[in-house]
Amino acid sequence: MRSFVTLCLALAASTAAYQVIVPNPTQGWTNQGEQPVSWDMVSTDASNFTILLTNTDRSVMPIDNQVLAAQVDGSLKSTNVRPPANGWLVGGSYRVNLVKSETEQSTIYAQSDEFDIKESTSSSASGSATTPTGSRTTMVASNTAANTAANTASTGSTETSLDQPSTPTNAALSNGVQNGVAVGLVALFAAFMA
Repeated sequence: MRSFVTLCLALAASTAAYQVIVPNPTQGWTNQGEQPVSWDMVSTDASNFTILLTNTDRSVMPIDNQVLAAQVDGSLKSTNVRPPANGWLVGGSYRVNLVKSETEQSTIYAQSDEFDIKESTSSSASGSATTPTGSRTTMVASNTAANTAANTASTGSTETSLDQPSTPTNAALSNGVQNGVAVGLVALFAAFMA
Protein backbone atom coordinates (compact mmCIF):
# COMPACT_ATOMS: atom_id res chain seq x y z
CA MET A 1 0.00 0.00 0.00
CA ARG A 2 2.79 2.40 0.92
CA SER A 3 4.62 1.82 -2.40
CA PHE A 4 1.36 2.40 -4.31
CA VAL A 5 0.86 5.79 -2.62
CA THR A 6 4.50 6.73 -3.31
CA LEU A 7 4.10 5.76 -6.97
CA CYS A 8 0.88 7.83 -7.29
CA LEU A 9 2.57 10.88 -5.71
CA ALA A 10 5.58 10.52 -8.02
CA LEU A 11 3.34 10.30 -11.10
CA ALA A 12 1.26 13.28 -9.96
CA ALA A 13 4.38 15.38 -9.40
CA SER A 14 5.78 14.55 -12.83
CA THR A 15 2.58 15.37 -14.75
CA ALA A 16 1.20 18.37 -12.85
CA ALA A 17 3.82 21.04 -13.01
CA TYR A 18 4.78 24.10 -15.01
CA GLN A 19 7.95 23.74 -17.06
CA VAL A 20 10.01 26.72 -18.28
CA ILE A 21 10.98 26.27 -21.95
CA VAL A 22 12.66 29.64 -22.67
CA PRO A 23 15.05 30.98 -21.45
CA ASN A 24 17.41 28.01 -21.40
CA PRO A 25 21.17 27.39 -21.74
CA THR A 26 20.90 27.45 -25.56
CA GLN A 27 18.45 30.34 -25.90
CA GLY A 28 19.36 32.92 -23.28
CA TRP A 29 18.63 36.64 -23.32
CA THR A 30 20.38 39.78 -24.51
CA ASN A 31 20.74 43.02 -22.60
CA GLN A 32 18.48 45.00 -25.00
CA GLY A 33 14.71 45.38 -24.80
CA GLU A 34 12.01 42.90 -23.83
CA GLN A 35 12.96 39.24 -23.48
CA PRO A 36 10.88 36.07 -24.10
CA VAL A 37 9.62 33.62 -21.49
CA SER A 38 7.68 30.51 -22.54
CA TRP A 39 6.41 27.54 -20.57
CA ASP A 40 4.31 24.39 -20.67
CA MET A 41 1.53 23.63 -18.22
CA VAL A 42 -1.20 21.12 -17.51
CA SER A 43 -4.80 21.74 -16.53
CA THR A 44 -4.15 21.10 -12.83
CA ASP A 45 -1.49 23.87 -12.59
CA ALA A 46 -2.31 27.17 -10.93
CA SER A 47 -3.99 29.57 -13.35
CA ASN A 48 -1.45 32.37 -12.86
CA PHE A 49 1.99 33.04 -11.47
CA THR A 50 4.68 35.70 -11.06
CA ILE A 51 7.91 35.65 -13.09
CA LEU A 52 11.02 36.19 -11.01
CA LEU A 53 14.62 36.69 -12.16
CA THR A 54 17.22 35.25 -9.82
CA ASN A 55 20.94 34.61 -9.70
CA THR A 56 22.95 33.04 -6.89
CA ASP A 57 26.08 34.88 -8.09
CA ARG A 58 25.75 38.26 -6.34
CA SER A 59 28.72 39.65 -8.29
CA VAL A 60 26.54 39.40 -11.41
CA MET A 61 23.20 40.36 -9.85
CA PRO A 62 23.95 42.20 -6.61
CA ILE A 63 20.32 42.79 -5.64
CA ASP A 64 17.78 40.22 -4.56
CA ASN A 65 15.38 38.47 -6.91
CA GLN A 66 13.59 40.79 -9.31
CA VAL A 67 9.90 40.55 -10.14
CA LEU A 68 9.61 40.81 -13.93
CA ALA A 69 5.85 40.21 -14.31
CA ALA A 70 3.07 39.60 -11.79
CA GLN A 71 -0.17 37.64 -12.15
CA VAL A 72 0.75 36.17 -15.55
CA ASP A 73 -2.01 34.09 -17.14
CA GLY A 74 -0.59 30.56 -17.39
CA SER A 75 -2.75 29.65 -20.38
CA LEU A 76 -0.85 32.16 -22.55
CA LYS A 77 2.19 29.83 -22.52
CA SER A 78 4.50 32.72 -23.46
CA THR A 79 5.10 36.39 -22.79
CA ASN A 80 7.79 39.04 -23.10
CA VAL A 81 9.18 40.65 -19.97
CA ARG A 82 10.48 44.19 -19.73
CA PRO A 83 13.93 44.92 -18.34
CA PRO A 84 14.18 45.89 -14.68
CA ALA A 85 14.76 49.54 -13.74
CA ASN A 86 18.55 49.12 -13.82
CA GLY A 87 18.44 47.20 -17.15
CA TRP A 88 19.58 43.68 -17.96
CA LEU A 89 22.96 42.97 -16.38
CA VAL A 90 25.24 40.92 -18.63
CA GLY A 91 26.41 37.67 -17.02
CA GLY A 92 25.75 34.01 -16.40
CA SER A 93 23.99 31.75 -13.87
CA TYR A 94 20.58 33.42 -14.25
CA ARG A 95 17.35 31.53 -13.66
CA VAL A 96 13.70 32.40 -14.16
CA ASN A 97 11.35 31.18 -11.44
CA LEU A 98 7.60 30.92 -11.85
CA VAL A 99 6.37 31.61 -8.32
CA LYS A 100 2.97 31.83 -6.64
CA SER A 101 2.96 35.63 -6.21
CA GLU A 102 5.07 38.68 -5.44
CA THR A 103 4.51 38.09 -1.73
CA GLU A 104 4.91 34.28 -1.85
CA GLN A 105 8.15 33.89 -3.77
CA SER A 106 9.15 30.75 -1.88
CA THR A 107 6.34 28.76 -3.55
CA ILE A 108 8.07 27.91 -6.83
CA TYR A 109 5.97 26.30 -9.58
CA ALA A 110 8.88 25.96 -12.01
CA GLN A 111 12.47 27.03 -12.49
CA SER A 112 14.43 27.43 -15.71
CA ASP A 113 17.84 25.94 -16.26
CA GLU A 114 20.70 28.41 -15.88
CA PHE A 115 21.14 30.79 -18.82
CA ASP A 116 23.24 33.80 -19.80
CA ILE A 117 22.34 37.39 -20.52
CA LYS A 118 24.70 38.49 -23.29
CA GLU A 119 25.67 41.81 -24.85
CA SER A 120 23.37 42.62 -27.76
CA THR A 121 25.20 42.51 -31.09
CA SER A 122 22.97 45.25 -32.54
CA SER A 123 24.02 47.79 -29.88
CA SER A 124 27.75 47.29 -30.47
CA ALA A 125 27.35 47.34 -34.26
CA SER A 126 25.45 50.63 -34.24
CA GLY A 127 28.00 52.18 -31.89
CA SER A 128 30.92 51.38 -34.18
CA ALA A 129 29.14 52.82 -37.23
CA THR A 130 28.94 56.29 -35.67
CA THR A 131 32.57 57.31 -36.17
CA PRO A 132 32.87 56.71 -39.94
CA THR A 133 29.57 58.49 -40.58
CA GLY A 134 30.70 61.45 -38.47
CA SER A 135 34.02 61.63 -40.37
CA ARG A 136 32.22 61.61 -43.71
CA THR A 137 29.91 64.41 -42.58
CA THR A 138 32.92 66.49 -41.52
CA MET A 139 34.61 65.89 -44.87
CA VAL A 140 31.50 66.92 -46.86
CA ALA A 141 31.14 70.10 -44.78
CA SER A 142 34.83 70.89 -45.30
CA ASN A 143 34.49 70.39 -49.06
CA THR A 144 31.49 72.71 -49.22
CA ALA A 145 33.29 75.42 -47.25
CA ALA A 146 36.41 75.11 -49.43
CA ASN A 147 34.38 75.33 -52.63
CA THR A 148 32.58 78.44 -51.40
CA ALA A 149 35.88 80.09 -50.40
CA ALA A 150 37.52 79.24 -53.73
CA ASN A 151 34.59 80.58 -55.72
CA THR A 152 34.55 83.80 -53.68
CA ALA A 153 38.29 84.34 -54.12
CA SER A 154 38.10 83.70 -57.86
CA THR A 155 35.16 86.02 -58.57
CA GLY A 156 36.37 88.68 -56.15
CA SER A 157 33.03 89.15 -54.42
CA THR A 158 30.14 87.25 -52.95
CA GLU A 159 27.66 89.97 -53.95
CA THR A 160 25.52 89.30 -56.96
CA SER A 161 23.67 91.77 -59.10
CA LEU A 162 20.30 91.23 -60.67
CA ASP A 163 21.68 92.68 -63.91
CA GLN A 164 24.79 90.48 -64.00
CA PRO A 165 24.56 87.16 -62.19
CA SER A 166 27.86 85.89 -60.90
CA THR A 167 28.95 82.79 -62.81
CA PRO A 168 32.15 81.11 -61.70
CA THR A 169 34.67 80.50 -64.48
CA ASN A 170 36.08 77.07 -65.30
CA ALA A 171 39.30 78.06 -63.51
CA ALA A 172 37.33 78.99 -60.38
CA LEU A 173 35.44 75.73 -60.48
CA SER A 174 38.64 73.78 -61.00
CA ASN A 175 40.36 75.59 -58.10
CA GLY A 176 37.31 75.05 -55.88
CA VAL A 177 37.23 71.34 -56.61
CA GLN A 178 40.97 70.98 -56.05
CA ASN A 179 40.82 72.93 -52.78
CA GLY A 180 37.76 70.96 -51.69
CA VAL A 181 39.45 67.65 -52.42
CA ALA A 182 42.59 68.74 -50.57
CA VAL A 183 40.61 69.88 -47.51
CA GLY A 184 38.50 66.73 -47.67
CA LEU A 185 41.59 64.51 -47.78
CA VAL A 186 43.08 66.35 -44.80
CA ALA A 187 39.80 65.93 -42.88
CA LEU A 188 39.62 62.26 -43.83
CA PHE A 189 43.23 61.69 -42.78
CA ALA A 190 42.61 63.49 -39.46
CA ALA A 191 39.51 61.38 -38.81
CA PHE A 192 41.39 58.20 -39.70
CA MET A 193 44.25 59.06 -37.34
CA ALA A 194 41.88 59.92 -34.46
